[in-house]
Amino acid sequence: MAFAGAELLALRGVPHFDPTGGASIVSGKWKAWLEEFEAYADSRGLFLDGCTPAQEAQRRALLLYTAGPVVRETFKTLPNKGERNEYQKATDALNAHYVVKPNATFQRHLFRKTKQEDGETVAQFVTKLRQVAIGCNFVAGDVENQILDQVVQYCRADKVRRRMLEKGGELKLNDALSMAAALEAVEGQFNSMSLRERERPRAGQVNQVSYENDRKKNLECYRCGNKGHFGKDASCPAKGKICRKCGGQNHFATMCKSKAKSTSEARGKVRDGKSREGKKYKNRVRQVEGEPGNDSDDDNSRGRDQRYYQFAVNGDHEKVPIIIGGVTVPVIVDSGSDCNVIDQILWEKLKKDKIICKSTKSTKRLYPYTSQIPLTTVGCFTATVEVGKMKSTAEFVVIKEKGEPLLSKHTSRELGVLQVGIVHVNAVQSYAGLKQEFEAVFKGVGKLKGRQVQLAVDETVKPVAQPVRRTPFGLRKKVEMKIAELIDLDIIEPVERSTPWVSPVVIVPKRNDEIRLCIDMRRVNEAIIRERHPIPTIEEVLQELSISKVFSKIDLKWGYHQLELHPESREVTTFVTHCGLFRYKRLLFGINAAPEIYQYEIHRVIAGIEGAANISDDIIVHASTQKEHDKRLKQVLGRLRDAG
Repeated sequence: MAFAGAELLALRGVPHFDPTGGASIVSGKWKAWLEEFEAYADSRGLFLDGCTPAQEAQRRALLLYTAGPVVRETFKTLPNKGERNEYQKATDALNAHYVVKPNATFQRHLFRKTKQEDGETVAQFVTKLRQVAIGCNFVAGDVENQILDQVVQYCRADKVRRRMLEKGGELKLNDALSMAAALEAVEGQFNSMSLRERERPRAGQVNQVSYENDRKKNLECYRCGNKGHFGKDASCPAKGKICRKCGGQNHFATMCKSKAKSTSEARGKVRDGKSREGKKYKNRVRQVEGEPGNDSDDDNSRGRDQRYYQFAVNGDHEKVPIIIGGVTVPVIVDSGSDCNVIDQILWEKLKKDKIICKSTKSTKRLYPYTSQIPLTTVGCFTATVEVGKMKSTAEFVVIKEKGEPLLSKHTSRELGVLQVGIVHVNAVQSYAGLKQEFEAVFKGVGKLKGRQVQLAVDETVKPVAQPVRRTPFGLRKKVEMKIAELIDLDIIEPVERSTPWVSPVVIVPKRNDEIRLCIDMRRVNEAIIRERHPIPTIEEVLQELSISKVFSKIDLKWGYHQLELHPESREVTTFVTHCGLFRYKRLLFGINAAPEIYQYEIHRVIAGIEGAANISDDIIVHASTQKEHDKRLKQVLGRLRDAG
């Protein structure tokens, strides 16, 4: 009985179930509540698998007690609720009463309306789609395709959608996720390097940013209740969570506005806050408090404490190799520390490596974070420390307890490995002179001179002429305008004779109320033989950028359309619209061989120019100085102009 009383006390933190609201709302609330209860019960050792009849009876009793008086009264009236030691039958009876069978038609309607939100990654979007897809009754094995279609249709980043369409029928959901993650990372890295939206701050701007930061710091998020971010931020922990009060998404029960918060929920908020706080700082911060020794004749100095902070003490990142007394040691640079600290294990190793130093006794007292028990100070030593050409003399305190080596703020600044203050970066958004000098490069859609792309087609594959996909009347005018534009730009041409290959179009709406005209090339790609030109990885490009300080990024407009197709390769690009048949005169998105072909041709154009690299239609120009960068940028623009 003592065990049962302890378990009962521990589970009182789970609030009673609130069965108010509509049937669908109560259904969602019950699922969330039961999941929370079972997690608590499992955490207390009342596992369902392999339990004895007595333990199962105890779990059943706890379920009914924790659910509250309303549920217990309802439970008495339910059929097929089993005996006192049959927990599963009890939950089955309650599920049959509270859980509403989802309406598959309505659920699919919600699925089709689900779009990627601002600030949401493609991976988060896919997770949200998986949750909505539950209850849609999609055909077995078709869920991945349904999610993939929704991602391609409603992905917010045009470049990500374009890359997905380039893969055509070969695209799988896992490939789309990997591709999207890589492109999102590259976009963030390029934006960070180019600093497009940053300028040297003016006084008024600095005050405005300070106000915005202070406002964000003090406001409480209406989704989770934490401070330091807004509800729209992707970092909010409530994103994607189900409220156990109303069954809604993207907020916690403590912040639910469906009705007044109960006392038990208020207690839950305090408990959750402590849990989050503990998780947030666990294994991240180590603080050492130190009392100065009797080195000073000033009696007042004995009452002052020094605080030393060490971050990420359990990881090997953020370490800098320095030379201490002739021995190389990786240390953590800490801008909040006034004391250099190493442990006794490292000190013994340094002595074996014959460190050159002067050892003395230490009168300093160091304390671990939140503890009144001082650390055991073994002694201290003074040695020469070096990083590259920088050299200084520093004192290190040796402690008996195990820990990572810590380099103080003062020593780090003397060695030049720590810079405190604002680093000014000039973000140059345009060069008016270069635009005038290379005016032809910045106008229209170019065409590579002296090169026609010839697609390799497997003649054993039987051509397929697919029927037209009817265009909605509301989009027909936009399709006609896009067709006329592509004809004027010499990208497509009408087809006035019979052709064995015909592909349908896919109309993709854009955020600026325009459309993107895409061709479904999946059947054609079955006959096209891919070229295997290597495409550089992000890591390879970043390695080249590591020593540069000045960057420019050139985005080639309609990149694939700048490569002309050989007349013999145009027939396979024929597509059908309500306006008739057309075919491409230029390379187009959707052909499986297009990425390798385009990468190879652009690489060939800029080959030999130091500090220039491309990934598909993005060219990055970089150098260590402004003068060197401008010279290389002119070389690249000159090559692009000469190539057409």
